[in-house]
Amino acid sequence: MNPPVLITGGAGFIGANLADRLASEGRTVRVYDSLARPGTERNLAWLRDRHGERIRFDQAISATASGWRTRWRDRLWCSTSPRRWR
Repeated sequence: MNPPVLITGGAGFIGANLADRLASEGRTVRVYDSLARPGTERNLAWLRDRHGERIRFDQAISATASGWRTRWRDRLWCSTSPRRWR
């Protein structure tokens, strides 16, 4: 069994289409998005209608002056980002 896939910005145009493709192949997809842009809620509803339980959603809370805050406890870092950005 394949592990779930995380797509940040997964309710946007590109992310939703990628999520649709992966879920169509049987993958479980975790969509992470703030739903701040127009159309993202509609895209998420479309994904859930098409794929049901294969689509899991976590909402980013907001952007703040100090950076993005999330409901996740752990921070996600890009392994290739320069150390000074960490």
